[in-house]
Amino acid sequence: MREIECLGWAAAGKSSFETAAILRISAHTVNGYMKSAMRKMDVVNRMQAVAKACRLGVI
Repeated sequence: MREIECLGWAAAGKSSFETAAILRISAHTVNGYMKSAMRKMDVVNRMQAVAKACRLGVI
């Protein structure tokens, strides 16, 4: 669930720091969720993760 939230905020153009403030977690934790989502979707960066999540209807 947090991975999807982080992907959603990344799609909205938010940085890890901004997303962390919104979700009241650390930027390090946001990066961990993003890395986990990227690994699960087999992509290498945030932009690809957001694009694939949109195509899959996840966000």
